[in-house]
Amino acid sequence: MYKENKFDSIVFVDECIPPKMILEFSKYLVKNDIKTKWIIETRINSEYLDLEKVKLLVDGGCRFISFGVESYNKRVLKLMDKGIDIKNVKKVLKNFYINGVVVSTTFMVGYPGENYFNMLRTLNFINHFKYIDLFGLNVFVLARNSRICDSLDFETNRFENKSEFLRAKEMKHHKA
Repeated sequence: MYKENKFDSIVFVDECIPPKMILEFSKYLVKNDIKTKWIIETRINSEYLDLEKVKLLVDGGCRFISFGVESYNKRVLKLMDKGIDIKNVKKVLKNFYINGVVVSTTFMVGYPGENYFNMLRTLNFINHFKYIDLFGLNVFVLARNSRICDSLDFETNRFENKSEFLRAKEMKHHKA
């Protein structure tokens, strides 16, 4: 198909493509001397800690990568069930950036259970980390019938933990 059409770029819009599959794809492009550029939306993954693997992706044509980081706070990422190890975020982003790949990230604020200090940590990361070319910052929107909507306890979720909720409830009761 490439030899017939000579397409010059590919866009992958599937964050669930396993890194191993993308690495195999890059090997195939390099081995078959296919000169195309491609961009991908993906997740922070420990495979990308290996600089040689990142270089393989670049050699295979990766020129733009977008990561859905969402938050730079371990607790919030755990609440989101993202499966991202916060220790890997900086290194992965830097690995692509120093190899000439345009690095884009997306973040979200206002996730249920996130507090002001969690948001500040994420915003400070965006503002000060120099290995990001582009970023998107979104406000969390709760969708009816989503997994998180169905699982939320709206009365207690405004607080860090249940004991904080109970203290606030007790204080409210004493004021009345």
